[in-house]
Amino acid sequence: VTVAIALYETPTQLILETSLDVVQGKAKLEHKIENVKTWNAETPNLYQMVISMKNSIGEVIDIRRQTVGFRSIQIHAGQFLVNGVSVKLKGVNRHDTHPERGYAVTREDMLEDILLMKQNNINMVRSSHYPNDPYWYELCNVYGMYGMDEADLETHGFVRNEGIANNGIGQALGINHLKVWEDAFVDRAKRMVQRDKNQPSILFWSLGNESGYGSNHEAMAAYIRSVDTTRPIHYESAGEAPVVDMVSVMYPSVDTVIAEGEREDEKRPFFICEFIHSMGNSMGNQQEYFDAIYKYDRLVGGCIWEWADHGISRHDTQKGSWFAYGGDFGDEPNDLKFCIDGMVYPDRRPHTGLLEFKQVIAPIKVTDVDGRKGIIKVENRYDFLDLSHIVMNWELLEDGYKILEGSMEALSTSPHKAEHIHLPYNIEEIGKAECDYHLNTYFITKAPMMFTVDCHEVYKHQIEIKANGLAANARHNEKTYFSLLEENKFELLLEGKDFRIVFDKIYGVLSSIKSEGIETLEEGLTENFFRAPTDNDEKGWVGREDCPAGLWRKAGLDRLGRNVKSVEIKKSKHQVYIQVEANFAKTSEYIAFETTVKYYIQGNGRIEVAMAVRPLLKIDILPKIGMMFKMKSGFDQLSWYGRGPHESYSDKKESALVGIYFGTVDDQFEPYIIPQENGNKTETRWQSLVNEQGVGIMVVAKTHMDFSVMHYDLKNLTEATHTYELKRIPETTVMIDYGQSGLGNGSCGPDQLEKYKLKPINTVFEFVILPINKNKANEISIYRSL
Repeated sequence: VTVAIALYETPTQLILETSLDVVQGKAKLEHKIENVKTWNAETPNLYQMVISMKNSIGEVIDIRRQTVGFRSIQIHAGQFLVNGVSVKLKGVNRHDTHPERGYAVTREDMLEDILLMKQNNINMVRSSHYPNDPYWYELCNVYGMYGMDEADLETHGFVRNEGIANNGIGQALGINHLKVWEDAFVDRAKRMVQRDKNQPSILFWSLGNESGYGSNHEAMAAYIRSVDTTRPIHYESAGEAPVVDMVSVMYPSVDTVIAEGEREDEKRPFFICEFIHSMGNSMGNQQEYFDAIYKYDRLVGGCIWEWADHGISRHDTQKGSWFAYGGDFGDEPNDLKFCIDGMVYPDRRPHTGLLEFKQVIAPIKVTDVDGRKGIIKVENRYDFLDLSHIVMNWELLEDGYKILEGSMEALSTSPHKAEHIHLPYNIEEIGKAECDYHLNTYFITKAPMMFTVDCHEVYKHQIEIKANGLAANARHNEKTYFSLLEENKFELLLEGKDFRIVFDKIYGVLSSIKSEGIETLEEGLTENFFRAPTDNDEKGWVGREDCPAGLWRKAGLDRLGRNVKSVEIKKSKHQVYIQVEANFAKTSEYIAFETTVKYYIQGNGRIEVAMAVRPLLKIDILPKIGMMFKMKSGFDQLSWYGRGPHESYSDKKESALVGIYFGTVDDQFEPYIIPQENGNKTETRWQSLVNEQGVGIMVVAKTHMDFSVMHYDLKNLTEATHTYELKRIPETTVMIDYGQSGLGNGSCGPDQLEKYKLKPINTVFEFVILPINKNKANEISIYRSL
């Protein structure tokens, strides 16, 4: 029997052809190939090897094809090196899952996943928690995706860790140390390695997931090293035991990650196999994690948990279409929504967390050197590519409107290097003190990539430019007088040119704002301190008390009663001053907040609002502080100047640039499988809601505000557990907020960073609300006049 080997660089370029005799069932070939094109995730150069076996009379009795990639893996000084280059691993955990077929995924499904991952700058996948179909690794080879192949080993119910061993990890008292189970453990490693050892995309072997640690894991590692010395061994549950080549953890805090980066006593790389848990509206403070990862050489990266929600598509005539999860099939016990924790919906529509991840892990980084003079630094975070395949488009915005733009195609920055770029403008020459300025840069491929149909945006960045020191134009605010000013026991009525305002003295609220004779309000402005809890607010489960949502419910924030203590009114011909004192309590004995809301209503219809809040409750974190009202049906056309176009929060905003955006109310709703807080727009300067005739209401923040709009009641959004339980209303619920707490990762990981928690401290929120007719004056002219 002979074995014939042919190696092709291209389908028509043969670079090696030889044959070997098989002796005692084995044949060995060593051959040096000059000037090979190496494989990595950015330039996945591949060769094709054809191996055929012939019998003694020259007949082919077997033939196989194997993709070949030439690459090296090393660990040096705590760094992880591919082809001698220190790389950062920006990965995700992936399960086989499909909304119709469950675990049964097709080749087309796998291709869809890897294309979407590549389009979002992901360069690594952990095959959690079992070896995948071999076709998956073929796709990783072809498209360039680093892989961690993980043994099909998880023994949650058969592990106990008691005490601390000398190496600092728990002593395993389950089957992982029983000799009778050793062969079964080793078999899981053997079949993985022997099947997948020739896949160039696989960089690590993992001994399994969450199975404690014992002698059987050491036997697995010993076997792997006996047959493959080229790849490191990973296993999170081993902690810092000598058996692993890298230290791995799950769900660490940012502080823990930084501390690991600063360690000098541990020389192995530090890897985060699961973090930034993607459950519902989540994935907060990604930027802080990756700032640390890029700062320290020893921090090689990590994998988000996880890629896709595991919802199952359901439909009926009454409920419509929705995604089902644990317990929806009469299954007991179940994990409820703990399978709904992906960066994409089951049908692969991206969550906004994925958009944020793409931005944070992008292989390009821009920093401000002197934005006023157009000087920026562009850092190439690719490991192997220069920037010659990228064009940088830029634009300068004034109050959200583009005033200058340009393009640079001559980028050539080498990998891991940076260069300064000087753009042709100077704010000191063209700027106005009363205006906001932003420099946007967009980095786009000059040609389609193998994983895209068209040219592809790799990264975008925004720099806020202060116009300090410039001379401001004088603003002339002439007094305008009310045409009608009436007051009775129940209400105050004010009329002027094209507007009519009613203040309800009994309930202490603005109850009516008419613009051009059209009523805009369904329900008046009232204070609001609650949001529909996110999965992180619930820490993944409903009904827990040791979580933010549990504390909020205990404090009654979801059901506070409003008690108006006093209403004071002062009138003149051109201005009315109203002050409302109120408190909010779940019971008469328990006051959570005291508020003082001041209204300055001008003769031109402008209403200046100053809301002072004094929290009295003893909790560490609030959902939000703001006001809420409801607009009549038909006011669906939304415009805003703030972060967009998708939702943004204090700790999830890098992918949402400040600009002027347009859309409908329905466009803003993010239909998470478990309904929860969504659609917020942070750092907003102004927003307007108008009908088809351009008539409606505009809200302008004194500095910045958060806001959201939806065709649902807050109570319904809070109580619904499936999207089919949401009852759409024709009116629009509007929430304008001083701010709200960030999202964090608390469903399975750390809570919000302290700087993103809304604390119960005395707060003042100021904004202007006014009737608007866009046919007479647009928002930007009004914004500039205030």
